[in-house]
Amino acid sequence: MATKNNIDVLKAALGREAIAVMARLATPEQQREARAQTSLATITRSIGKQGNLLEIVAAENAFVLNEKERHANSSGMKASLEEALKDLSRIDRGIGYVTDPVKYRIVDSVHDKPEHRISGVPKDEARQGFTSQHARLQNLGKSRLSAEEKGVLSMREANLKIGGKLYGEMQRKALRIVP
Repeated sequence: MATKNNIDVLKAALGREAIAVMARLATPEQQREARAQTSLATITRSIGKQGNLLEIVAAENAFVLNEKERHANSSGMKASLEEALKDLSRIDRGIGYVTDPVKYRIVDSVHDKPEHRISGVPKDEARQGFTSQHARLQNLGKSRLSAEEKGVLSMREANLKIGGKLYGEMQRKALRIVP
């Protein structure tokens, strides 16, 4: 059981940390970073609004590569980002298949169980990749981030939702399924 003295020491340390964080937030460097992140959110929103699936996936790939190169500070984080890049590669590959109805019918034929389908279309590797990356971003959003960083994550999540819908439309078109 924790002693009162230990808890008092902890509370004092938490207070010092809060003061240090507030002081850091007031620095010109932090303000520049906040503006840069706000700009990233705006650009990311614009990419999603254009509705170009390839651009949405390329943008997410650029974000993940940036995170891997600049922010990965543990083997677990590096492994997660490597898996994210694999998922994005699977999405790219899926887009290549779904744009060719003949090829995509083969993908469709191996996803014939009801549990392997969503709204009548296969839950293929690309769909699973969208789901996995969206879940990664949601988990990242639960960490200690600035409001601006959370804004960028929110735009990335929105883009993945848009991308998933666009991919689903491409699936229905390839399989001649009327929505």
